[in-house]
Amino acid sequence: MSNIYDLIKSTTRQGPSFFQLHFFVIGKEPTLQSKMHKCLEEIGQRHAAIQNVELEIEELNDVIELHQLDIKRADRRFQAEEREIRIRQINRKIKSTVTHIQTLKDKIDAWQDEIKFLSGLFEQIADKVDLKNWNDYDVQLEYWNEKMAQEIRQRLIMNVPVDIELIKTTLSLPDSAPIKQHLLEHAQEQKPALRDK
Repeated sequence: MSNIYDLIKSTTRQGPSFFQLHFFVIGKEPTLQSKMHKCLEEIGQRHAAIQNVELEIEELNDVIELHQLDIKRADRRFQAEEREIRIRQINRKIKSTVTHIQTLKDKIDAWQDEIKFLSGLFEQIADKVDLKNWNDYDVQLEYWNEKMAQEIRQRLIMNVPVDIELIKTTLSLPDSAPIKQHLLEHAQEQKPALRDK
């Protein structure tokens, strides 16, 4: 049975796989700028999680020290029979806390691996294009144009009607958005067909 636990430890990892990060978390973003910003967002989330878990580990180490003090005090507080039971209880609490700390350290290791991976993806994209401010007009125009185009394409591929809210959102884009121009051209082409009905 220990073989199974060794396999679990050596072949599984906490969190998403690098494949998932690459293709589903970052890869689903429609533009290079949004991919870069998503990398930064994901790195930031993991960094914050690491900081929080490091604080939790510090707290748990303090709990262990307090339990160890309880063991020392047990000699004075309890009779021999009860003292043995109390010490066993405290030792189990310490063991459980140590196991929990190890689990948290494993999470930190996984997050650090993910940060390295995401940083690598970011650098690959940064070799192609410079990072721009997310609120830059052109960045937003490109993002929303691609996002709307992607959603419309997906619906057409699946032979699903394009949702009216998606059309309204697309028509809300600035006139310079290619998807809006394409949608308006398509609507103009459909007018004669509607009149003939």
